[in-house]
Amino acid sequence: MYPNLYYFFNEAFDVSIPVLRHINTAGFFIALCFFPAAWIWKKCMIEKEGKGLLLPVKRVLYKGSAHPVTYYAYPHETTEPVIIIAAVTGIIGSKISGALEEPALFLQDALGELLSTSGFSFYGGLVLASVVIWFYYQRRGMRPLIIADCMTPAFMIAYGVGRLGCHFSGDGDWGVTNFNAKPVSWLPGWAWAYRYPHNTLREGVYIPGCTWDDYCNQLGAPVYPTSLYEAVVCITLCFVLYSMRNRFKYAGQLWAVYLVLNGIERFLIEQIRINSHYNILGIAVTQGEMFALLFVATGLILFYSIPAYKKHIDYAALSGSRLQHPVTDSRNNQTDSADINE
Repeated sequence: MYPNLYYFFNEAFDVSIPVLRHINTAGFFIALCFFPAAWIWKKCMIEKEGKGLLLPVKRVLYKGSAHPVTYYAYPHETTEPVIIIAAVTGIIGSKISGALEEPALFLQDALGELLSTSGFSFYGGLVLASVVIWFYYQRRGMRPLIIADCMTPAFMIAYGVGRLGCHFSGDGDWGVTNFNAKPVSWLPGWAWAYRYPHNTLREGVYIPGCTWDDYCNQLGAPVYPTSLYEAVVCITLCFVLYSMRNRFKYAGQLWAVYLVLNGIERFLIEQIRINSHYNILGIAVTQGEMFALLFVATGLILFYSIPAYKKHIDYAALSGSRLQHPVTDSRNNQTDSADINE
């Protein structure tokens, strides 16, 4: 494991770059995950614009002045600023959710827990970021449900790449002890049971002869590398969802499928993952399991209720309409064509 990039470059290339000690491996992957997410998201947005499903919004600069300037803002142009919004709100939501997962530690040192580089919980970040992004596009007269479909594969790959950071840093996001024999001979041992040497949390036993400063511990017993499993599954699901982007009749149904798949994936991984448990009506459950079940239920309800929604967006009908003036007035949320009124 590599707590920060200094140790990676030192071991891989035999070079010593002290400044890299300040770049945590987990943080590096969190930053990295937004690049493929932004690329896929923008690609989907441009595709929807080409089909007339997402329309440019009319903007006026210097409104009320003698020389106002009118221009049209295309939805795909919002990708970069919204990615930043998603990053900030996602981190805030993840920290809040993580604090609720370990309430005792949070109550002892609330500020320290909020400012620490560990203790993130994905679902809190996903929920807060999704709500903020929804209102961002709703206020600008752009269709949030269509944009949610565009975000679906992006969110999945961002999560997968972020989980690689958890694995390569050894940040504690691992599974329960695993002494079981490998199910297949071709599977590498580290992909089945791993002791996370040089982990960020400094947990376990000392590694004899270690020269890695404070990072000289490895777990006393091998565990399931659950963060690696999630990375592989979620990156794969990203491509599955991307291939399904044009297969649903109504806007929002792909997002609903994402919620179901995300929930199933997380619920299954929680069965072999180290986590804090809550006692609810005598049943021990983890925060991840609760969110996972909520996501599955929400996704199923959305998928089957969207067609009955009186303002649903029918992709086939909308893309089949020939729009002469695809411009939306963001101030009053009205459009130049009745065909695209919601």
